[in-house]
Amino acid sequence: MEYIKSIILSFCVASVFIGILYTITPDGNISKSVKYLLSLAFLITVIAAGKAGNMSVQLPKIEVSQSDTDKLFTENARLTYCEALRNSNINFSFVTVFTNKDENGDIKIIRVEIKTEESAEAVKEALGEISSEVEVIILNE
Repeated sequence: MEYIKSIILSFCVASVFIGILYTITPDGNISKSVKYLLSLAFLITVIAAGKAGNMSVQLPKIEVSQSDTDKLFTENARLTYCEALRNSNINFSFVTVFTNKDENGDIKIIRVEIKTEESAEAVKEALGEISSEVEVIILNE
């Protein structure tokens, strides 16, 4: 709390002081240079106040389970397939990705189901290489 108080106080004092100097700065050739220097002094004052305080933030520790990681991988794969279909203007209702873990613990996509009115050839062409090693099942609407 003391940290925030010091930043606010230095900001207010610097604002008032710089504001007064701005108003008494004469117009003319030197005006731009003086105002630039005053702006720079203001920034340095605020940054120095921020660095002077010793603020430590304790972030909460987030536990991520293996099943959350698996779900994240599956959802990312689903979104990749959806994006590939949208980029090729393929209309679809849903995409479902089925995964399996191999003996090394790696997650593999084993099957993708896509509900669409488009032909299987058009869908596979739209998916390109991402459909080459995976069973793609087209469910017609």
